[in-house]
Amino acid sequence: MRRLIVGQLTFSRLFYVLLFLLLILIVCTFRDYGITWDEQWHATYGTYIIWWYTSLFRNHKALEYMTMDFYGGFFEVVAQGAARFSPFGPFETRHLISALFGFLGVIYAFRLGKLLAGPFAGFLSALFLVLTPRFYGHAFFNNKDIPFAVMYLVSVYYIIKSVEFMPRLSRGMMVTLGIAIGLDIGIRFNGIILFGYLVLAFVLWLLVRRIPEPGSRGMMAKVRSAVATFAPRFLLVVAISYGTALVWWPAAQVDPIGQPLKVLTETYNHLWMNEVFFEGVSVPVGELPWYYIEKWFLITLPEFYFIALGIAAGLFGFAVVRRRNICKDDGFIGLSVLLAAALFPVAYAIVTGIVLYDSERHFLFIVPLLAVLAAVPVSAFLTQSRFTALRWIVAAMIVCALVATAAEMRSLHPYEYLYFNRIFAGGFKEGAKSYETDYWGATYKEGAEWIVKNYQRINGRKVKVASCSFPFSTEYFLPKDGFDYVGSYDYLKKMTGKDPDLFLATTRWHCHQTFNGRIVHIVERQGVPLLYVKEIGDSEKPSRPY
Repeated sequence: MRRLIVGQLTFSRLFYVLLFLLLILIVCTFRDYGITWDEQWHATYGTYIIWWYTSLFRNHKALEYMTMDFYGGFFEVVAQGAARFSPFGPFETRHLISALFGFLGVIYAFRLGKLLAGPFAGFLSALFLVLTPRFYGHAFFNNKDIPFAVMYLVSVYYIIKSVEFMPRLSRGMMVTLGIAIGLDIGIRFNGIILFGYLVLAFVLWLLVRRIPEPGSRGMMAKVRSAVATFAPRFLLVVAISYGTALVWWPAAQVDPIGQPLKVLTETYNHLWMNEVFFEGVSVPVGELPWYYIEKWFLITLPEFYFIALGIAAGLFGFAVVRRRNICKDDGFIGLSVLLAAALFPVAYAIVTGIVLYDSERHFLFIVPLLAVLAAVPVSAFLTQSRFTALRWIVAAMIVCALVATAAEMRSLHPYEYLYFNRIFAGGFKEGAKSYETDYWGATYKEGAEWIVKNYQRINGRKVKVASCSFPFSTEYFLPKDGFDYVGSYDYLKKMTGKDPDLFLATTRWHCHQTFNGRIVHIVERQGVPLLYVKEIGDSEKPSRPY
């Protein structure tokens, strides 16, 4: 017993060390990340929501701005509110707040892993999530998917925690559940699926704990009693959640029923009229194969996830051979809910054929759950008393995979979100040959900063810069006194017939090949070009052109 307690304290302490190191990384690096294509629109939406309230609901811009009325603005309001008092720039502040949401996700990954299988599983859950490059990289600039993913994880944690109180959920648990789910819906309405997981948890509780012998005397009376107790509490959680979501969603305040229905309809029928680079060819979104999202997870999850999958399969097979009734295990309900929350959204996407693009970005919300699902079997296997030699071999494999992933993240920084694993994608260099890399324009910051260091005014005038991106991802990093961002190159040629001095372009949609020019700089990682800087006009040339 003493050894067990010491072990639990050790892993809890290791978790706090991990949190401390992660916080240092966030503080030291959050300003390294570029601005993605969507960020300015979301920031503007957050400002409009603030105006909605400060004008006492007379300023309606939040209701009319692009398609932002499809979303709640929980994160946007928090970020824009923080930007008003932050010593950093508005986008740097957003990146810091977004990274802190990721930090919260690591905390709840630990809590969920610990709840299901103890402190060792909790520590591994947190460690696995930190060393999942696609999650880590997105955490610094994906202001929609990461906050949604984190609140999704928080909600799943409290849903599983609520099993301890069923069917008579305590007042505190109902309020906590309602707020957590409501904040998730206050980012994306898709969060309503969390109510289904709460019902699932209740049904599993009935089957496993309330009525252990179906058909026994008084079974139906027990079921009716439990349902009668749980149902009003469930409805109260729904009410609290919806009320919480409405605080951040002006369009739903105006139309509480019609707006959510509109979102559900438009999400299913959403069209994105572009091509994606997938399996070595450019494919129209409507023609992507059914396994698109699964393939992205296969090639971008680090190797330790697949080691964990093998361990889980082995443990399950061992339980079947031993005829062990796993439904009676303490963690069965929690693991079942966790599996449903992680796998159901993917299954739904396959069956319904909803439009997907930008790799696994829209499914980042299941990644923290996958980290926990990977950690639980690994911790269970490594703490077994048998197969000592095999345990050491597996432990060594996992450590090697963790170290290799960390090294890869360091080499890609600040583009960790472009990571490809070695086992299925062949690593970043090979993966980039067949799949999209910088699909969100994060590299324009590095390209713009290189221009600022290497170019000066031309004959007394400003250097004219064009790009293949939306203005803010480049213009934000160009000092106004020496540079003039003139828009996208094709627009400039069409409107004025003139060339800019410099042109920046990523490789997405082969934009870097659209116009000829002298290549003066390439933003690359591991020898893979991500963004080109081309000299078009007669600007002063740098000393070391490509």
